[in-house]
Amino acid sequence: MHIKCPACGAVASLDLLLAAEDGASEVVKISGEMQPELWRLMVQYIALFRPQKTKLSFSRMASLLGELHPMIKNAAFERGGKQFHAPLNYWLAAIEQMLAQRDRLTLPLKSHGYLFEIMMSLDAKAIKDIEKKKATPTPEPQAQTHHYDEPSKFLEPPKDTMTKDEGLRALSNLSQKLGVKLPTRTVKSEETAQSSQQAKEEMQRLIDKELAERKQPRDTP
Repeated sequence: MHIKCPACGAVASLDLLLAAEDGASEVVKISGEMQPELWRLMVQYIALFRPQKTKLSFSRMASLLGELHPMIKNAAFERGGKQFHAPLNYWLAAIEQMLAQRDRLTLPLKSHGYLFEIMMSLDAKAIKDIEKKKATPTPEPQAQTHHYDEPSKFLEPPKDTMTKDEGLRALSNLSQKLGVKLPTRTVKSEETAQSSQQAKEEMQRLIDKELAERKQPRDTP
């Protein structure tokens, strides 16, 4: 298997390259274990360590990758005696940020210090967001309020009887509609206290009587 150098265009056997260069086999091994997108960014990140007048050797590259690879697999790193959370998205975001700021960096890099500083800020922000979310109370659904003390027409029992005044008014209205003349007499106070049922019976009796009289044949002169 042959590979081509992207810089000078030279072609060489991969087996020969791995045997001739110290650290080359280790670099190839790490590249096979790393997530593809992270490896693509990692190659550009490691290039930030390349000296201005010389090439970056495979041994140096293997050393730099060997420092980061265990941290990437464990999703954590230690800084100042403190452990920090470092999932894959932290590494991707931190390296992308460094590459975007390449022109403002002091090159070549000497350590991973700046990379760790960015990841620490990402971890701190994530923790702050989680704490803020926990501190924000979840609004409880508002329960529907029932005013049981308020009278409701739907809860009122139906009226089976009429009052005295209601019965008298009903008799008067019905007699006017049917043309029935109610007998006029003095009503004593005790008689006005008749129950509504009696008023109904009296009204029905008068109606039946009037209808019966109308049905009887009248004598012609």
